[in-house]
Parts: sequence; structure tokens; C-alpha cells
Amino acid sequence: MTRSRSLVVALVAVVLALFCAVVPTAAAEVRGGDESATRVLVVTTPSLRWADLAEQDLPNLEGFLADADVAKASLRTIGARTSIGEGYVTLGAGNRGSVSSADAGLALEPYERFEEGTAAQAYKRRTGDSPVGVLLHLGFPAIERLNNRFLYGAEPGSLGQALADAGRSIGVITNADLGASPPPEEPQVEEPSPDLPEGEETPPEEEMDPEEPIEEEPVEPPDVVDSEDDTVATVLSDGDYGRAAALMAMDRTGQVIEGEADGLLDRDATAPYGVRYDNDAVAEAFTTLWDDGVDVAVVELSDLDRTDSYRREADGAAANELWADALAASDELFGALLEAVGPDTTVIVVSPSSPRSAESLGVFGISGEGAGGGLARSAATRRAGYVALTDVAPTILDLVGVDAPSSMTGTLISRSKETVVDDDLFSAFADATDEAIFRNEVVGPVSVVFVVAQILAYILAAVAIARRRGWTKPVSFLALVILAIPPVVFLGGALHLRDGKVSTYVAGVFAAAVVLAAIAEALAMVVSRRWPRTGAFVAPLSLIAASWAVQVGDILTGGGLQLDTAFGYSPIVAGRFAGFGNLAFAVIAMSAVTVVCGAWATHRLAAAPADGSARASGSTVVAMSLFLALTIVLIGAPMWGSDVGGVLATVPAFTVLVLVAAGIRVDWRRGLLIVAGTIVAVSAFAIVDLSRPEEDRTHLGRLVSRVTDNEGGGFGETLERKINSNISILTSSVWTLTIPAALGLMVFLARRKTGFLRDLQEDVPAIRALLAGGLLVAFLGFALNDSGVAVPAMMFAVLLPFLTYVLLRWDPARR
Repeated sequence: MTRSRSLVVALVAVVLALFCAVVPTAAAEVRGGDESATRVLVVTTPSLRWADLAEQDLPNLEGFLADADVAKASLRTIGARTSIGEGYVTLGAGNRGSVSSADAGLALEPYERFEEGTAAQAYKRRTGDSPVGVLLHLGFPAIERLNNRFLYGAEPGSLGQALADAGRSIGVITNADLGASPPPEEPQVEEPSPDLPEGEETPPEEEMDPEEPIEEEPVEPPDVVDSEDDTVATVLSDGDYGRAAALMAMDRTGQVIEGEADGLLDRDATAPYGVRYDNDAVAEAFTTLWDDGVDVAVVELSDLDRTDSYRREADGAAANELWADALAASDELFGALLEAVGPDTTVIVVSPSSPRSAESLGVFGISGEGAGGGLARSAATRRAGYVALTDVAPTILDLVGVDAPSSMTGTLISRSKETVVDDDLFSAFADATDEAIFRNEVVGPVSVVFVVAQILAYILAAVAIARRRGWTKPVSFLALVILAIPPVVFLGGALHLRDGKVSTYVAGVFAAAVVLAAIAEALAMVVSRRWPRTGAFVAPLSLIAASWAVQVGDILTGGGLQLDTAFGYSPIVAGRFAGFGNLAFAVIAMSAVTVVCGAWATHRLAAAPADGSARASGSTVVAMSLFLALTIVLIGAPMWGSDVGGVLATVPAFTVLVLVAAGIRVDWRRGLLIVAGTIVAVSAFAIVDLSRPEEDRTHLGRLVSRVTDNEGGGFGETLERKINSNISILTSSVWTLTIPAALGLMVFLARRKTGFLRDLQEDVPAIRALLAGGLLVAFLGFALNDSGVAVPAMMFAVLLPFLTYVLLRWDPARR
């Protein structure tokens, strides 16, 4: 076996050995344990926040949650904002879905008037199917077309269809219509009084001629369908229907077989839009539904959605008062619902949407067999206290003993650990929500300033390197500040900031980076007194090593610094909940490349006499391989980084780096061997992930499971979606602006006329391996991660400041 082949095999073997040595077996405590099916009541609470529970007196909801497993619900579906319709269609699909606001609420009972006829007639025209349900979603054809355009594979109505196919039933009680006028009274026409002599009276009515014609003005037919008692039932315009909860309970034909939406409102001049839920009517409708033996009942606390919509029409103080009233009435109704169900019922409370004023995290609680007083989680989030909307449908089906269809990408919700659920936890969840909101506010400004600082640094670096005048020290210090920003931003997550001015936050980040850069400079001065030739490497290398250490320490302790930091991820955005985010991967991957090459260079320069060989020694190659293999394990391990794209990028890039350091040429045969080694490494991570309990698996294990089980979809759709995401980010992200500047600096440094990099590589052979591994991991990181251009942009923010500092501070006379 050739030396190059041995090195490739050895690196893969080291990855596998380290992985097997450090990977613990873990299993979450699964909610429940009783395999028998149960009945499920799902109460949806539109726009409800954890802050409402912390600030308002809601005894029934609070009492329920105290005995439930609870979590912050991530509500993001596809777009930047999640409407209530998108929340419900996602709950019903078990996958990220979308729906237009105009179509979301169009669920009518068959006899209700619509399009100059009845809803049943309109449904037949639109779908071609015969209406058999008690609720007909007239927007279903448009919803189907819309979701087919996306690449998530969502099938609206999957929850209802799966239950129906298994002989189970689901029903819904909902009405968040935006007001209705009372039926107009019959016109009263007064007959003109005849001219009578003084003192005479009008003849009694029975004595008047009933056949005598009475002239009256024509009256338009009332735009009303009468309902029982004094409840409201009115033909509304499309956008005023608020029956979006039907999207959760409908089947794959857009029909809900059991439930009620009409006749649930009372007129109330003090309520939003002049109507409110008739709690007695709702409770009666639910009792009828439940007594009929429905397996899953969905009841929307519709006053919450109607009141949240009315906030746009009311003054701030008045809107807050209306919201408090809606919360109190909804809590009372929730208490009545709990009294109507038996102790063997599993009750789920979930917010399908954020307040319309801002994206937020919703409320989730589940109480039943095996639940109570714990933090919920799912395999999708893999983080205690967080679940996603997509997880609710598969969990409901599991509770009633029905297999989830392959189109559902959500995972089962389980308990992660016990805790005390009280006002303090409500407040903590509210604070975490505020922290996520603040993170989303600062991520844009921090990224823009960071990008501008990089572009400025690259331009100044070219000038300073070319002229070597008085700009050397300030520009090299600016390079250190750039290197210090990533660890400062991630460490800032430990402060859990949730309010303040964005400008203050940005200024604080850069001020802390300046301090950290000054400390690195001071360290370099101390070290250079002992080893003078290392002065150009110590300062930047110490900051890059700090970045690597921050990422490693964080991921080994649960990844707390990844969540809600400007360079991390947000549960509101819901791109990722655990493991390394794409920017964190970019930092640790390029930091690993730079650390091993910089350490090799520093060791050679500190040696006396200097080693004149252009190749790394055998012991150096082994040390580099171990360090890089450890980094790959941390990036790819399911319980740590769980970044598949990161493994696909780092295994070949790190292998090429080691081969170049060992002085071995990379040809096509070795390239094929590297590809094979990458496949082996990814397969090893997939096997380990599949060996874990299903509720603990990452997206890699779930994807492989779906493909091997011939459940269809998955891989092709995922690949196409990631490609589209990369293209979209390439044309819309601020990170794209750094690429021309970074590549321009690289071309300037590498061109033959100046030869700055050529000369540095001759003096310091480690730079050649650094460039080979660094540029390859940047390219692969761009191609294989769905953050696209942001990945190489962040990698260049490590690589180029390092090269800039070394070139500006390097003294060839001391080599």
C-alpha cells in the first residue's frame, strides 16, 4: 500500500476510532409507556405567548400546564412570517405547509351561502367531489397547488386522512369570523292615517280591508342565513371567514367529517368586530362531538385569534384590555372542555401562530399518560423545552395507534427531563422568547458591520502589504479584531441578552473584539521574546485557537452558545435547533485548518536549528491527523455537531491538507480514494444515528431510514431544496459582498508579479497546506450547506485575516 493511500485510510480510521471511543449511548425518556390507544383533545390557542401566562391570571390553563410536559413551540413554516392558516395547514400535514390568507379560513358548513348559492355547490364546482363532510374547505384546490410548488413534500390534510384510513375520526370546533351584522328586521311599513274629522279615531285594524294593496319600497333579500337562538350566521367576504382550524382536521379532499363552525358566535357590542364566542354553545357542540366517540377533537379558542386581528383597529391600551378579556373568556372555556373529557384523555394545548405584531414562540403542553411536570422535546429539535409544529401530527397519530404517513417529516414529542412547571418557568420561557426576538433584531446589523469591516480590512491589507509603510501595525491589528469577533459573538450568548438598543449591542461586540485583539498582541510580544521568529504567528493563531475551543466546549456542553446568538441559529427561524449551525461549522472547520498549519509553522520556527525540510515530519502528520479527525467527529457526531454537510466538506479537505503537508501529490486515483473515505465516514455517522432510539435520531438518520424503507421522497427533494436555497442566498445575502473582496485579495497576493504568497510559502511550507485545505473546505462548504455563500464568507473571515497578519508582520530575515 502506498504512503498516500495509507494516510487516507489512516485518517478515516482515526475518525472512526475516535467516534466509537467518544460516542455515548443515549436515549431520552419517552413520554408515556402505555401502548394502548387513547383519545386526544387538541386545544389550539392562537397568538398565545408564554408572557401571557406569566402576566395574566389564567387558572385553568396554568393548572393544566402545571401537570403537563411543556415546551416553547417553534411556529415557523416556510416563509419569513407564519400566518394562522400556515400554522394550521402545517399541523394537519405534519410537514411545513403554506396557504394564502384569502384561502385559509374558507371552511363552511354545506348549507351556508357562498357565491350566490351554497357552500356545498361551490365545493362541488371547485373540486369535482361530492360533499359529505360537515365542513367543506373551499380553498383546498388552491392550497394543494401552492404546496406542490414547494419542495417540502407537504400533503395538506394528511392527519385527517391517516385517521380516516385507519377507521378513526377527527372533528373540529372553530369560528374566528371577523364579525357579522345582525339579520335585518322585516321592514315595517306605516299606512298613512286618513284625514278624519276632529275627535274621531282610526278604525281598529281588524275592521280595515285586508285586501287593500299597500305600496312599499322594494327590499333587498337579507344577506343572512338564520341560525338558532341569537347566535350569528352571516355570509361574509372571503377574507372575513376565520375557520382556519379546519385545515388541521380536514382530509385529503378538504373535508372535515365531524364538527361545527356555524352558530357559535354571540353579538356583543363590546367585543372585537362586535362578536364573541358563545362559550355555552361551544361547550355544547364539543360535548356532542365527544359523546359521539370522536378519537381526536380539535377545539380552537377562536376569541384569541379574532382579538389579535382586532389589535390593528384599536388603540394600544384598548387593545390590551380586549386581549385580557379574550384570555379570561378563553380560559373559562378551556376549563369547561377539561371537565367534559375523561381521565384517559390526552390533552394537547398548542399555539398555531404568533401574534400578528411580531414573530414569536408559541405555547405547547401535553398532559396524559406518562406526562406531567416535564420539559418536552422532539427528535426534530433535540433540545429540551422546544418542539415544532410539524411534530404535533405524528404525536397525535402515535397516541391513537396509527402510523404516520411518509409525507410527515415531524417527529414524536417526548419528555426530556422533569421540572417544576409554575409561574417561574412561564417567566423563563417568556424571557427565552424575548431573547430569540432580540437575536433576530441584531443579526442583520452585526452581519452588515462585520462584512463591511472585512471588506475594508482586505482593501487596506492590499495597500499595506504592497507598500509596507506606516499602515502595517493598524491594518494588522484590524485583522486581529476581525478574528476576535466570532468568539466574542458566540461567548456573548452566555449573557442571554433580550432587550436593549441594537446599536449598543453592535458597539459592544466590536469593543470586546478590540480588547481581545489587544490581549492577543500582548501574548505575542511575550512569546516573541523567547522565540523571536514566531512573532508573526502567535497573535492570530491564539485567537483562532480560541474560536475552535469555544465551539468545541460549547457543543460538548449542549450547544447553548449556538442558540440565539447572532452567528448561531434561532428557534423562531427554525432552521436548526441543535448541533452546529452553518456559520459555527465554518468557524470550527477553518479554525481547525489554520490551527494545525499554524502550529506546524510555529513549531518549526521555534526549533533551533530551523528544520529546512518542506515536508512535515511523521510525528507532525500524526498529530495533525488526530486533531483534524477529532474535529470531524465533533462536527458529524449525531449527539454533537450533527452536520452532514460539514462532514462531506471536511473529510476530503482535511485529507488533502494532510497529504500536502506530507509532501504527497493528490492525483485522480487518490481523489477517488478520498471520495470513498468520505462516503465511509458519512455512512458510519448514519449507522450510529440509526442505532439510536427513533426519538433521538437526527435528520441524517431519519432521511436514511425513509430511503431504506422505500417511503419515497426525501433525498431528491432535500437536495433540490438545498440547491435552490443556495442560489437564493447567493443573490440576496449580505455575505455575498465579501466574496469578490476576498477573492480579489487572494489574486493580488498570489499573482506572479508580486509573489507575496509564493515567497511566504517558500519560507513557511505550512502555508501551502493551509491554502490547499482552506480553499477546498471553503468551496465544499459552499456547495454542500444550505447557507451557501455565508459559509465561505465566514471561512474567509478566518483565513484571510490570518494571512494578512502574517504577511504584514513576517520578517524574512528571521526565517
